[in-house]
Amino acid sequence: MGARIPGIILAAFLLCAAVSEIDAMGGRGVPQATPDKDARGLLHLVTVTDPYTRWKSLSGDKEFQAGTKPHGPFVVIYLNDAAFRSLGQGKEMARGSICVIENYNEEKVLTGFGVMHKVPGFNPDGGNWYWMRSTRDGKIEFFGRVEACIDCHRKAKTDFMFLGDKKGEGARN
Repeated sequence: MGARIPGIILAAFLLCAAVSEIDAMGGRGVPQATPDKDARGLLHLVTVTDPYTRWKSLSGDKEFQAGTKPHGPFVVIYLNDAAFRSLGQGKEMARGSICVIENYNEEKVLTGFGVMHKVPGFNPDGGNWYWMRSTRDGKIEFFGRVEACIDCHRKAKTDFMFLGDKKGEGARN
């Protein structure tokens, strides 16, 4: 009986931590507390908890969109509900918005994907975006305040987002 008490306390702690991660917007889990230390949590969110492949794709009827370096010659872009609802409103994506961009090579084989997660107060100079890139097998290559991502995406007219437009005009004007 005594050995069960620490287990129950640990389970209660983990449950409280998990509940604190649930975003009020749509009830989806969104790591907000320390995203620079939670790349693995964000990867788990977009691949297991709320798989991005169930989100809205910006590719429309096309299987792929043309991509550019460093993403590859072909991409598929997905937006969670918060991001998709933000498309027609204002200039800034909503808190909790997540964009996943699948990267494909010339043979149209998935090589990995990038993730942009809107976290207010995280990185004001970078549009408050948290950046992550993963290989297709889940190895995280980089995350957090990624200057290469910020420098490139700064060229977009709308909140660091290139949504199917290589000219940087974004999906909203």
